[in-house]
Amino acid sequence: AGKAIDPPAELAVANFRDPNVHRFAGRDRAGRAVTEVVVHESVTRSAADTVAVLKRRKLGVHLIVAPDGRVAQHGDLAHDRLAHAGGHNGPSVGIEVVNPYYPTYLRDGLPWSRVIDAPWAHHGRYVLPTPEQAEATARLVGWLTSPAAEGLSIPGTWIGLTGSRLA
Repeated sequence: AGKAIDPPAELAVANFRDPNVHRFAGRDRAGRAVTEVVVHESVTRSAADTVAVLKRRKLGVHLIVAPDGRVAQHGDLAHDRLAHAGGHNGPSVGIEVVNPYYPTYLRDGLPWSRVIDAPWAHHGRYVLPTPEQAEATARLVGWLTSPAAEGLSIPGTWIGLTGSRLA
């Protein structure tokens, strides 16, 4: 909400005040409740490629988790309404996890090494995020849903799950 606050000690975060971190343009949502986290996967192989794709598509996200687990903050979590999730843009913080997603996009020398059979994934196979990304994303979501994330009111419950069914 316009005020710098410390992220969890375990996370390496650079924000848009760093000249090397792009700030995505968005609309002002100051005074509106931020109650959701939306996690995306980039279908790219680097944070720089992810930023380039989002800029080209005139989209944006608040946070990008790189393959090594470092996090870049590209917008004010409370005040910037960024275009990343349709009808969820207003009340959400958008996280983009850099991940090629499709096994056919893997190349030698990339940090992703595990592919699983996944009936829910497009084409039935899925590239798992790196362990560093998984840890960083879990810590990030834990922090965003905690009282330490001043200016946000995101509950620590998943609204997409009703009983044992996805809504």
